[in-house]
Amino acid sequence: MKKRNLLTAFAAGCMMLLATSCGTSEDSAVIYSEDAYNYEIVCSMQMGVDEAASISTLTDTLKDSCGSAPSLVYEADVKEPNKTAEILIGQLNRDECKIPELKGQEAYWCVKKVGKDIVINGSTPSALKAAMDHFMTLCSYDKETSTFSVTGKLDEEHIMKGYFREGWLLTEIPSYWGGEELSAVYDCGTTVTDSARNEDKCLMQSALNTTEKEVVAYAKLLEENGFKKISENTMENNIFYRYTNDECKVSVNYFSNEGVTDIIWDGSSIALNDVSYTYEPKEGERTEMYLYGLYRRYYDDSTKNDSIAIRGGLSMVIKCADNSVIVIDGGDSDIQLDYEKQAEFLDFLYEVTGQSKGEKIRISAWYITHGHGDHANGVAAFLTNFGSNINLERLLVNLPDKDKVEVSDVVVNNIGKGVSSFKYAETKLHTGDVLQIADVKMEVIYTHEDLATKSAIWAGDGSADSSNDASTVIKLTTSDGMSLLMTGDMNYTTCAAIEKNFTTETLKSTLALIPHHLYNNIPESYFVATAPQYFLAGADVYNVNNNATTKAQYAFGEKYSQGVYCEQDTYGFAFEDEKAVVIYHKEMFKG
Repeated sequence: MKKRNLLTAFAAGCMMLLATSCGTSEDSAVIYSEDAYNYEIVCSMQMGVDEAASISTLTDTLKDSCGSAPSLVYEADVKEPNKTAEILIGQLNRDECKIPELKGQEAYWCVKKVGKDIVINGSTPSALKAAMDHFMTLCSYDKETSTFSVTGKLDEEHIMKGYFREGWLLTEIPSYWGGEELSAVYDCGTTVTDSARNEDKCLMQSALNTTEKEVVAYAKLLEENGFKKISENTMENNIFYRYTNDECKVSVNYFSNEGVTDIIWDGSSIALNDVSYTYEPKEGERTEMYLYGLYRRYYDDSTKNDSIAIRGGLSMVIKCADNSVIVIDGGDSDIQLDYEKQAEFLDFLYEVTGQSKGEKIRISAWYITHGHGDHANGVAAFLTNFGSNINLERLLVNLPDKDKVEVSDVVVNNIGKGVSSFKYAETKLHTGDVLQIADVKMEVIYTHEDLATKSAIWAGDGSADSSNDASTVIKLTTSDGMSLLMTGDMNYTTCAAIEKNFTTETLKSTLALIPHHLYNNIPESYFVATAPQYFLAGADVYNVNNNATTKAQYAFGEKYSQGVYCEQDTYGFAFEDEKAVVIYHKEMFKG
């Protein structure tokens, strides 16, 4: 996706939505030369905060460039109009500043030259901001001549549909015209490896107490404004639309039980249709799922016991029918997947794909549930150390903004270092996304965005380490019907959000992970709703027997499935006769 900063992107988007235009000729005006201003700035005494902000955008820029600000006069104080060249900002009582007649959800803005004057106007505060943003793209300062000029199309007039509902803050896309209340804007964070992380944002605003009819109407409004529908997905009574244009992708997520629509403007990553690819298995080809053992010997100095397992960590591998692999998470790099164990992991990938040493393993996707070291650092180091043996094609992740949720810069930097030598596509996942990797369908059930409140406060579990609730939960389903519910380290708060929006109809899976290595108090209802054939656990004997919580979580797993497989060994599963069968077992540790 072509990336631009918000100001440029918005201005370009506005021009695409032109309804009326005075022409395409270019014009110019010299605002400042020879240590003096050639224009006065005229505004209304009744200007609001938003108008004042738009004016400050211009005057601050002029002051920074020219060393001083131009004269700012109120319209009522102008003695002889047109004697001095003027920049007229806002809805002034001048013929050249009149707003055309508008209908319904229309808004108007203009940047035009009338005689020697420049008119910058908008029918709403947001529309005026759009006009000012466009005007600023035409401004330039020449240090050699100490001249500040405006050059370009000074004859822009636009009538736009659906963009300026009061309280709507995602001004790059049409307003959502439904719901009794709009939330504050939640910063969803950017992509992990974006070199311009502060420029290309991902923002969300929610419409509260809304209806399916209003969601459908909004989808139509997006199409009327030039957005291309990529997909429409339903999960139970929830509706998920995906749109894109040259500047961004837009996710529209309607949750029927809550009566809430989340609208996500994502300028930070590429659209799902550019990430997905399909593969039809040939006879004898199948997809296999592996829980990779991270059980490692650890020496406990206090007890002189060298057979205690390392706690935590998660690593899974899905060998797709096309012989590529999807890697999920990947353990820590020093105690679970150190250099020696990384070499073993490479051998394992050669083994399950049947490739010869020296051939490149094709990692069609690396899906990271959340930004903790025991879920990302190991594979990040593996990609760094053994990159010559691998092709990495996709990075699938949604890490929150670190000002909202604790995210380790060390982990993010490790991920960035690990993928830096590959030509790969990164996309930021959102609830309701459906993508295809070979013959594996991936449905996003939850992301951290689902816990943002109407005040844009993140409502994790409240603990010091609540970022476990930022795990991205996905259901993966193979073409032959085997499924995996991957929950990462989600906590009970995440679980409540998921169960509010989905039932066993969506959550039921062949394999399902017991979250966070058995350490969270996940309610019994989760185990009932997923009702898998087998539960998986990123855990070992130590975890299971560690305390009352881990014992209870393991007991729930046994109660509501045919068994629990722990990560102290490596296990492989395939689908035969409509059920999962164990096709691979390798002991990773003998205590």
